[in-house]
Amino acid sequence: MEISNYIEPVKLNRVSYQGIADEETLGNDILFFDGTAQWFLDKKFDVAILGVPETRNCQRAVSSEAPGIIRRWLYGMRKISSGDVIADLGNVKGNSLKDRYIALQEVAEYLEQQNVVVLVLGGSQDLTVPLCGVFPKTARKFNLTVVDSFIDLVPADDDYSEETFLNKLIADYGPENIEDLSLLGCQNYYCSSRQEQVLSDHYFRLARLKELRNENIETVEVFLRQSDVLSFDFSAIREMPVLPGGNKMPNGFSELDACRILWYAGASDVLKITGLFNLPAGNSEGEEYGPLGAQMCWHFLEGRGARCGDYPLRSFQDYELKAVYLEEFDASLKFYHNPANGRWWLMIPYGDNERLIPCSGKDYKDAVAKELPALWWHFFMKNSNLDYS
Repeated sequence: MEISNYIEPVKLNRVSYQGIADEETLGNDILFFDGTAQWFLDKKFDVAILGVPETRNCQRAVSSEAPGIIRRWLYGMRKISSGDVIADLGNVKGNSLKDRYIALQEVAEYLEQQNVVVLVLGGSQDLTVPLCGVFPKTARKFNLTVVDSFIDLVPADDDYSEETFLNKLIADYGPENIEDLSLLGCQNYYCSSRQEQVLSDHYFRLARLKELRNENIETVEVFLRQSDVLSFDFSAIREMPVLPGGNKMPNGFSELDACRILWYAGASDVLKITGLFNLPAGNSEGEEYGPLGAQMCWHFLEGRGARCGDYPLRSFQDYELKAVYLEEFDASLKFYHNPANGRWWLMIPYGDNERLIPCSGKDYKDAVAKELPALWWHFFMKNSNLDYS
């Protein structure tokens, strides 16, 4: 079936900002899908914006109008300097919930085959599952990063919803497809010990809000440097009305942190799919949160201009090798450093071989101080207990 049958075009409707002429706006640079199959033959683009106005599998008050609201505030902003060609493919169709899931996966799979990066405007976070379904079809494992205040997993529950989408993800794809799964920004008092145990059993990584916010926000870049998919829940941002009764989240990432995270996502050399989910409906179907969503999207698109072509696009042999021997653990750790941008990588055990993963400068400093980096130990234990064949 033609990919054009899965999507429908949207009309350009944008807010005007003081001092930005029409020809200077981002919307003036966007290629808009016209509803025909021929359009895909005529147009070549680097980034696709895709709306999915689907919230039927969500228990919270989430806006189904979010894609249109975010677009309205986004396209009046200034042009992006990355040089990328950006297309807006409109919204994914779907009469039933299942139809929408299938259509979303088909469109995402097509774009992956065309080497097009996708920015998804949800919709609820259960849409992460069909998006990840792209990678098993390409016969390769994937890395997923989830930014959320909660762990959307209920142990021993077969229900599939926005609040349990990780159950579905683990059941459908498992370790044979999931290379790594990282949850960022979770708040301890909203997470149960049983949820943490499930993550631990699967050797998934959990980085709490206190480890990442404010001056530590750069740590998020390390996770996104190796991720194929980023799933961002607006509940991770403070002051969002996402608690029971529509109460606002007292703590969370700041609005500046949220934009920084999306900038890091854009700057990643390997990230293929980024999704923004669960924009609160609020008092006006989410209209009051549209400006923030638009700023986050703008930072993602602008961040694309900061890609470095780092490993794995470039051989790690080009970097500085810094080996540290830890006598207490009888372990020789190999760090690789790119002096051009200050990024670090660490060689870790992987099956019978080794592989390189992103790390921070702090990991290297810990090793020099004779402390075994938690990152290395995590993957050592994972390697010792999982079958990589």
